[in-house]
Amino acid sequence: MKTRSRIQQGLSLIELLVAMALGLIITLFLSALFIRSNTTTRNLDQGAQMADSARFALNEIGRITRQTAFIPGKVNASAALGAERTDHSWSDKVTFSYNVENSRVASDNTMRDCSGTIVNAGDGMVINEFMVEESNGVRRLVCKSTIGSKTTVHAVIAENVEAMRVMVGYAMNGGGSGEDGGRGCIPNQFLFAKRSGEAPVALPMVALRVGLLMRSTNPQSGNIQNSTNSFPLLGQELSGVLVLRANDLNYGGGFNGRYLRRIYGASYVLRNSCAR
Repeated sequence: MKTRSRIQQGLSLIELLVAMALGLIITLFLSALFIRSNTTTRNLDQGAQMADSARFALNEIGRITRQTAFIPGKVNASAALGAERTDHSWSDKVTFSYNVENSRVASDNTMRDCSGTIVNAGDGMVINEFMVEESNGVRRLVCKSTIGSKTTVHAVIAENVEAMRVMVGYAMNGGGSGEDGGRGCIPNQFLFAKRSGEAPVALPMVALRVGLLMRSTNPQSGNIQNSTNSFPLLGQELSGVLVLRANDLNYGGGFNGRYLRRIYGASYVLRNSCAR
């Protein structure tokens, strides 16, 4: 008796549908994994850009602090640091000023104001003012620089700086303990910046603490929200006094919790008015 062998004719319709379903599931899984990875990468890139902007801004404030009243081999009593609370809860104003004497600048022309203009010998009074300004729905750290009788230059230091708050370090009462040459250049206490018209502290300002609140350029991808809407710019121990909330950041269309926000800070000492 002859038997006929069955010849394979290909996949059945059911087998084909099962294979297509498995392929679709794998494709959807890989697509979701790719989208999630791409979202994380974009958010990390925005965080890195914020850190770079904050680092540049704080370095620029530090550069002006170190440069203030620089005179080779000599103490310059004209060095002055000022900090003022403005009408805005999200910005203080910091002013550095000093008088440039003849032939008393760096010989390699590396002394520049916050706008990048070279400070020359005999230029007179140099003033650099840092503050946060808002325009066209964006806040940014700016500096207004005036050298002698020249026109004031308005320079943008960093974009998307939502707030700047400062504390001022005052020297020891009575001129120090000898460690600083008796001039009282060691910071003994830090106080909040005062408003214009308030009674000043009768001690020299010799140090500065700066806190910046940075915001990402674009909202975070993936509908991610900030875990908090309150930001203590100068540390948790001062959160009851210097904390920014959503109503302080209500600008450019209203507060948006999808933007990435981070706090950065630094401390500086005005050394050029102290005895060496």
